[in-house]
Amino acid sequence: MEAVELDPVTAAEELSDIKKILQQLPMRQILWSVVLLLVLLVLVRVIMRLIGRALERTTLDKSLHTFIKSIVRILLYFLVVLVVSGSLGINVTSLVAVLSVASLAISLSVQGVLSNVASGLMIIGSKPFKQGEYVSLDGHEGTVDEIGLIYTRLHTIDNRNILLPNSKVTDSVIQNFSILGKRRLEVLVSASYDSDPEAVFRALHKAVELSGPLEGEEVIVEFDEFGDSAISYQVCLWVKASDFLTARYQLRRNIYRCFKAEHVEMTYPHLNVHMKQ
Repeated sequence: MEAVELDPVTAAEELSDIKKILQQLPMRQILWSVVLLLVLLVLVRVIMRLIGRALERTTLDKSLHTFIKSIVRILLYFLVVLVVSGSLGINVTSLVAVLSVASLAISLSVQGVLSNVASGLMIIGSKPFKQGEYVSLDGHEGTVDEIGLIYTRLHTIDNRNILLPNSKVTDSVIQNFSILGKRRLEVLVSASYDSDPEAVFRALHKAVELSGPLEGEEVIVEFDEFGDSAISYQVCLWVKASDFLTARYQLRRNIYRCFKAEHVEMTYPHLNVHMKQ
């Protein structure tokens, strides 16, 4: 096939020629082309079903299945148009010229969409996160509900549905909190200087034990800072990534209860003023 220049004027002329050809066609040829069109459409449907079944047997991501089927469907319909046009006696080269100009105009108007599609394919191919994982994307945290070709859908802990354009996702720092299976939970807590540090350590270790840390992982309970009105203690433990939020709230609750049991005083910022007689 000869190369066709994308000239709108030439395409308009070719379109006019195609219209004249259609007006001069005999009814028998038109009916034959209609029958051919119906047969080809049924054939396209059968091929798409076969491709869908073949993709289900592969290990490709589900989002990629949709993209592959969309591309194949477009190509098949394009072939159907060419075959039916040939049966009507239309010059296929002329038709390609018209479609080329149309496709150029469409691509220029949807550059942003194409950028998101390219980013979506990059996400699906590199797999920095998967559906069901807890991530931070472009400053938004949530569970991945869907990885589409244009948008990535997040579900936040306060029940908000966030749609992020894929181009923004690939341009931002991606934090995946689920991929390693565990997260480090850190809590900073203060106790009075009047409280025995050994009692504080006992209370904090008991609180960690009640919170269910991962077995075999390091637990740190140490002094953090000697402040003006209290001593700060740092508590670090490892928990399952899926239990992180629950474990964080539970640890704070357990610390409060264990401090009460050990008679540890939790202080607040205050100022002591001494009057000299």
